Amino acid sequence: MSNSSPRLIVKNGNLIDGSGRDPIPNALVIIEGNRITRAGSADGSTPQGRPNDTIIDAAGKFILPGLIDAHCHHLVASGRAAWRQIHIER
Repeated sequence: MSNSSPRLIVKNGNLIDGSGRDPIPNALVIIEGNRITRAGSADGSTPQGRPNDTIIDAAGKFILPGLIDAHCHHLVASGRAAWRQIHIER
């Protein structure tokens, strides 16, 4: 990424990285464009902010980078008639 690309920097949160390990406290996540370029312990360092960066202080919150909520409720969207049809066909 170019040094002039705006970044999203999320700092001070508890990182859940999806590996099954315990959350990482005081973590740092950096997103440049559409890529996560850093996710882990801040190790006491925070990158120098750029004018176009967005910085989020996630102290006391959890960070789940890359999580996609892909669930949906087909029957709710289809209405009651679809539910009756499915119930009858079983």
